[in-house]
Amino acid sequence: MKNKSNALTFLEKHNKGPLTFGQALAAIRETEEISQSQLARDISVSRGIICDIEKGRRMATVPLAIKIAKYLEYPPESFLVLLFKDQLRKERLGNKFIIEIKVA
Repeated sequence: MKNKSNALTFLEKHNKGPLTFGQALAAIRETEEISQSQLARDISVSRGIICDIEKGRRMATVPLAIKIAKYLEYPPESFLVLLFKDQLRKERLGNKFIIEIKVA
């Protein structure tokens, strides 16, 4: 699982601007050669929801972010940090908080 966490760190460092949940999802999904339709079907959501999240038109919910992380075999906390950062940026609070999530 550590290598997958490192993959997100790599993406963040090489992205132009802050890495969003949707960008990370798209990059990982495409690298794993999983279509939006396949992901959507396997986690029981519509393909439109996956598309909207990847394009930044919709925010994932916490339960959906966890479900996606588990499906892709990534640590859920990595995806949750990206999701929460997106939510803070949306509210223009992006630079005012440091987010750290630890599994209980």
